[in-house]
Amino acid sequence: MIHKPQNSPLSDRKPNRLPHPYLYFISKRIKFFPLQNLGLVSLFIFTLVSTATGTTSEESVILKLLPVIISQETPSPSPDPDDPWWQPSPGTSWQIQFTDSLDRSFDVDMYDVDLHTTSTEDIKNLHDNGRIVICYFSAGSWEDFRPDSNNYPKEILGNSMVDWEDEYWVDIRQIDTLGPILEARMDEAVQKGCDGLHPDNVNGYTHDTGFNLTADNQLTFNKWLAEQAHVRGLSIGLKNDLSQVSTLVNHFDWALNESCFHFYAYGDTPECVLLLPFIDAGKAVFGIEYTKDQSEFCDQANEYGLSFIKKNLNLNAWRQACQ
Repeated sequence: MIHKPQNSPLSDRKPNRLPHPYLYFISKRIKFFPLQNLGLVSLFIFTLVSTATGTTSEESVILKLLPVIISQETPSPSPDPDDPWWQPSPGTSWQIQFTDSLDRSFDVDMYDVDLHTTSTEDIKNLHDNGRIVICYFSAGSWEDFRPDSNNYPKEILGNSMVDWEDEYWVDIRQIDTLGPILEARMDEAVQKGCDGLHPDNVNGYTHDTGFNLTADNQLTFNKWLAEQAHVRGLSIGLKNDLSQVSTLVNHFDWALNESCFHFYAYGDTPECVLLLPFIDAGKAVFGIEYTKDQSEFCDQANEYGLSFIKKNLNLNAWRQACQ
């Protein structure tokens, strides 16, 4: 069965629960203010927010200032060179292919391939060509064509996914049941020689999953995924889940996003700005656009330091890179 890209531009739009991107820019770029002068920074932002939003309500301002305070107190560390797994820096080149015969001819640093449909021989050949190999699987959903689909008990299956009626959300809170299934997939990745993992659908709490998932449930699950990957010496990326980037950037080695230039956080500011904590931490951000022309997103992607490519929706070999 042909694999399909998850959370593509054709899927339902997720609610945005994030702070105004300009606040992120301020909190990260005004580095000459020491922490004890945070009150001055807050006063400046208070004025900016009040002017930009037309409101000075206490609740509105406090909610907008809270991410700034958090980011000042908990700066993102750079990757630890002593960690044995792959930790790509901004600007790393890449290719992703999930359908058709694997085309190994692209001169890139990393290939992202499907864990179950890519052979050990293909992974070895990519390594022989000097490529890092990242292996994809869906962590937050059940797909009927996967070889381990029978291992999922019905009680952890929720609603079908919008636009993908044969794929169902899973209850990530039931880690005692779901955990061994995903750990087996990670072990398979190690056996096949994958250098890292690309777990998908790790933002279920923003969707109608059929479960009462909370942001804390999602954070717990996503951190568990990162821990299990690192225990096995595997690199791991955060897929989408823009609402939790600032909390998870210290746990994941890179990020991957679909279509953040297709949607906007505020005004004409694309959602991609919310991935910049990874860039500031010295970690790569990989991205895909499906429908926009390169002229509509590449310049901005390059300015942000994001590694974006244009792909077909079926994620075959065709690609156009911004760099």
